[in-house]
Amino acid sequence: MGVGLQSVSRWETGSNLPNPKNRKKIIGLERDMSSSKEFGCYIRKRGRILTLEASGEKAISKEQKTIVVTAPVMREFAWDFFADGRTKVLRISPGSIVRTFKKSGKIYYIQDFGELLPAGQELEVSCDVELLDSFTKSKEWTAFEINIPMEYCKMVVSFPKKRPYKDYSLVGLLDNDVIKDLGKVTGNQERTELQWEIKKPMFNATYTLAWEW
Repeated sequence: MGVGLQSVSRWETGSNLPNPKNRKKIIGLERDMSSSKEFGCYIRKRGRILTLEASGEKAISKEQKTIVVTAPVMREFAWDFFADGRTKVLRISPGSIVRTFKKSGKIYYIQDFGELLPAGQELEVSCDVELLDSFTKSKEWTAFEINIPMEYCKMVVSFPKKRPYKDYSLVGLLDNDVIKDLGKVTGNQERTELQWEIKKPMFNATYTLAWEW
C-alpha cells in the first residue's frame, strides 16, 4: 500500500497533539499563516528523497524541513508515519527522540531539540527513516499530508535502474474534493526518478504520488 509521512508539532507544556477534527478548512498560505500558532510553527520549506530498492522490501526516506516558530516557545516536534511495513529512524537532527507511541494506526517519533526555541526562530529539522516491506507491490504510492501551514514542498522518488517506473499519477484531495492545482511532476528519460514540487500547498490537503513499476 505504500507509505505516507507527515509531521505535527508540540510546544510549551501541552500533552495533546492537535486534533484533526478541530482544524478549520483553510485554503491559501496567507490565511494559513494566521492559523499557524495552533501548531506552534509553520514550515517554510519541506523536502523528501525516497530511495527504493528493486524488491521494494527496503526503502530509505530522508526528509528535511525549515520550520519557523510561532508559539511563545517550542521544544518538541513530532514526526508521524503510516505504513503497512515497519519503520526505523536512522537519524534525527537536532536533538534526539524522547518518546515513541502509536495512535490511530500511525507511529509517532517525538523529537526534542534540547532547548527552548523562541517565537520567530528558524530551524532546520531532519529525519531519516528506513522503511521495510512497504513497497512490495507492482502499484505503490507515497503521500504528503499538509497538516502544518507550509510555503513549499518537494519530493523525489528514486527508482533502481533494473526496476524503473512504468507509469505514475498525482492526486490531491481536500475534504474529499479533488484539487486542481497539483504543482509539477517531472521524470527523467531513464524512468528512474520522479520529482514533484508545489508552492503554497493547500492546508489540510493530501497529495498522493502513485506509480506502477
